[in-house]
Amino acid sequence: MTEAAFTTELLESGNLLVGPWRSPKQMLHAQVYDSHASIHDDATAQKLGFQGGTIEGPTHFSQFAPLCERIWGQAWFETGCLSAHYRNPAFEGEEVQANIEKPKPGQTICAIGMTKRDGTEILRGTASVGDVAETALSRRLGELKPLADPVILADLKVGMKTPRQTVKMDFDQHMGDLYPFSLEQKLKVITEPSAYYSQELNPWGRAIIPFEMLSVLFQYRAREDRLPIRGPAVGLFADQEIRLLRGPPPHRERMDAYHRVRRRRHARCHHVVEPGQHQGLLRQL
Repeated sequence: MTEAAFTTELLESGNLLVGPWRSPKQMLHAQVYDSHASIHDDATAQKLGFQGGTIEGPTHFSQFAPLCERIWGQAWFETGCLSAHYRNPAFEGEEVQANIEKPKPGQTICAIGMTKRDGTEILRGTASVGDVAETALSRRLGELKPLADPVILADLKVGMKTPRQTVKMDFDQHMGDLYPFSLEQKLKVITEPSAYYSQELNPWGRAIIPFEMLSVLFQYRAREDRLPIRGPAVGLFADQEIRLLRGPPPHRERMDAYHRVRRRRHARCHHVVEPGQHQGLLRQL
């Protein structure tokens, strides 16, 4: 016996499927990397000209999960991919809304978008399932010129790869300085709750990790054996892509992760792959 994946109310608007307005919670005020606070800390963000600490990009990915599940069903959890180009940050207290284009029969990739109440665009990109030829991020990478005179990435070389590290995500496990909270704490404030995240009443018989938490899993031990990126620096990603190749990964299961540099462009672009029975991919620019 399985339960419905989501109870989120979705609406149709022209050629779009639209989710409800949501106000994501900021959970990275205390995030630390390179021995300093991050862009999600109010004081650090304000020094860089932002009104406050930004909502982390993958937090928005949860709002697309009910939309994608409505279109592709179980396949979304097993081979889903979100590829986003960030246009403007969102801040705690602001409402945002996700949308996806309605697909034609058999279509496996659709355009996505997210806006604030005042019409400010938060992100645009693609959602897809299975093996697609071109995502929003791959298109962007193809448009960028080779990086000249690198500073932060000066020591990176294409083909560099870190050793494999064991990662896992227990329900009550604190995920470290980079993600100073647990899955249990996240599920209390996640924008789109699902019984699949905390119960076994789903097609896989085990509680699964939410899509937005995959970046947390992939990067859980990334600071222990990192690529040679110069710092200290304040990270602010322009693009992110999370793809499940063999999903969904369950709670508590030990998995392997590693970083590999496939391409060096204007900003950091690396893969974090979790191989084994379950497999996924994170790309960032």
